[in-house]
Amino acid sequence: MSRQHEQLKRMKRVTDAAWLSASQKLRQKAGLERDAVQKLTDLSVARNERIQLLSGDSSTDHALMVTTARWLRWSQVEKARLNSELAKIRAQLAAEQASARVAFGRNNALDRLLLNMKAGTRR
Repeated sequence: MSRQHEQLKRMKRVTDAAWLSASQKLRQKAGLERDAVQKLTDLSVARNERIQLLSGDSSTDHALMVTTARWLRWSQVEKARLNSELAKIRAQLAAEQASARVAFGRNNALDRLLLNMKAGTRR
């Protein structure tokens, strides 16, 4: 085996590790995004339930109305916080995607070089 082939094989191990690391980070950020979206969805469902509770019965207890109004105000603040968190996660996810594309491209290029080199030695 030629020296160049050995160097490419060593480089391939490095690019394999880089791709594995990048893809793991990408999966991690995607999981965080799913969690944030789920929290927002759950909050939205809870808000709709509270609103239905208030609008469904005109004899609703005053204390319940006050408590629900306070919860709705809190939920607006929480929704804004979650949206901000989601935007931050999505920005990080986009950065990880860019990094993963580069790592994948390098790994794929070395795969092709090694394959071409192997095909060339068979001839």
